[in-house]
Amino acid sequence: MHKLFYILFFVAYQLLQLLVLPFVVLYLVFRRLKGKSIGSLKQRCGFVPTVTHKNKGLWIHAVSVGEVAAIEYLVDHYKQKHPHNPCYLTTGTAGGLQTASRMRADYISLLPFDFLLPMLIAFMRIRPQKIILVEAEMWPNLLMLAYLFKIPVILLNGRINQASAQKRKYMGFLYHLCSKIFALTTADAQHFEQFGIPSASLHVTGDIKAWNIAQKKAALESAGWRSMALDMPYPILLAGSVHPGECDTVLQAYMQARRTIPSLKLILVPRHFTWMNELHKKCSAHA
Repeated sequence: MHKLFYILFFVAYQLLQLLVLPFVVLYLVFRRLKGKSIGSLKQRCGFVPTVTHKNKGLWIHAVSVGEVAAIEYLVDHYKQKHPHNPCYLTTGTAGGLQTASRMRADYISLLPFDFLLPMLIAFMRIRPQKIILVEAEMWPNLLMLAYLFKIPVILLNGRINQASAQKRKYMGFLYHLCSKIFALTTADAQHFEQFGIPSASLHVTGDIKAWNIAQKKAALESAGWRSMALDMPYPILLAGSVHPGECDTVLQAYMQARRTIPSLKLILVPRHFTWMNELHKKCSAHA
């Protein structure tokens, strides 16, 4: 697209953000008063850990636990091929940070707010050579700064269903700021083509979560997994991405099912790790 269009959009976006800034501040204050975490305000304002490596490296952004876990193989592969180049991983949640802390990334941080100054400060501190965004993390200021600094951006696990394609059609031009898009499916790639993305920039790679299968297989066969007795022929009820208000319902359903299937085991995975202690207490009460 024409550079003038992006300049006009960039200016309009900054003006819009100035209008909504007071409401953002009120929202953050409200969350604090309600006891809800907003993470490190310092990092959210752009003051992320500064890269001390001499070489520039790779910046990967994945929004939460599932997306961060999905790029574990990618991080390992990058560090094996480029041991002297930093791998910087940002995420949007406390759970994502906790997952990232167990990976080989050299630096981890919360993603700054997508306001111009916080993002500019972050770019100065991270000094990326290349940026990878996972799934739908298309932040306008991040993309525009990468464009201005001539830093290539790659969208990984790109996905757009029919419903979201209609919603995003007015913002589809942002995808043109990506040098490469690796789509989840052929249907997703076709939606990107509807936004005018050239086929040369599009690749269908499938779900990146599959990249971790070989590594996870070894873990599943480990003594730690066997110690849970899950290699035994027991039926398993798996409840994933559970929110606090759903926990009691899942536990009640499990207890009722055990009347018919006494050997049934339950694996309950919380959506956010921040309420793990509460979950443990609830499960103990039903034990």
